[in-house]
Amino acid sequence: MKCVHCGYENNDSRDTCWSCGHPLENDYFLNRVGVLATFSSLFLGSKTTNRVFTIVLLFLFIPLILLGLVFSVIGGFHILSDYNKTKDYLQIEGKLVQYKDCRQEEEMELCSALYEYVVDGKTYQASPNLISSKEEFQPIATVSYNPKNPQEFVMGGGSNFLLITGIIMIGIALFLIISIRSKISKSTEQGKVIRANYGN
Repeated sequence: MKCVHCGYENNDSRDTCWSCGHPLENDYFLNRVGVLATFSSLFLGSKTTNRVFTIVLLFLFIPLILLGLVFSVIGGFHILSDYNKTKDYLQIEGKLVQYKDCRQEEEMELCSALYEYVVDGKTYQASPNLISSKEEFQPIATVSYNPKNPQEFVMGGGSNFLLITGIIMIGIALFLIISIRSKISKSTEQGKVIRANYGN
C-alpha cells in the first residue's frame, strides 16, 4: 500500500512506512475499505465542489453584508447630515435628568434619555436619537445647539451606533468567508494529495 505521507509503496504487513516512518494503520484500513479514496475523488479537491461552496457562502453571508451596508450608509448619511447642519452650532454640556420611553426586552430595560442644557439662563431639553440600556447613557453629554434658536439641537448617538454596527456586521461576514474559504482551500490541497496517493 502507498503511504499517504510520502507516497512510498509499502508491504501490507508493515505498521509504519519504510521510507518516512509514517504510521500505516489508518492508511491500511482506509485503503482497504475505500472510503477515503472515494470521498476524496468525489469531494475534496473538486473544482465543482469549490464553486458550490463559494455560491453557498455568498448566499449565506450576502444578506449580512447587505444589511451591514444599509446600516453603514444610513449611519454615515446621518452623521454627515448632522455635521453639515451643525457647522455654525455651539456646543454645551447637557445634564442627564431622566429616562423616557422605557420598555422591557427579555432581561434588559431599554430607554431613551433626556438631557437639560442652559443657554442665557434658560433651560432647554435634548434627547439623543438612541434607545439603549440605562448604563449606556453618560451623566454628562455634549449638545450642539443653534445659537440663533437654542431649542434646536443635535446629539450624537443613534447614527454612530448604526455606522459601527454596520461595519462590525460586514467585518464579521468577510472574516467568516475568508476563514471558511481558507479551510476549503486546505481541504482541496489535501484532497489532491490523498487522490494522488490512493489513486492506484
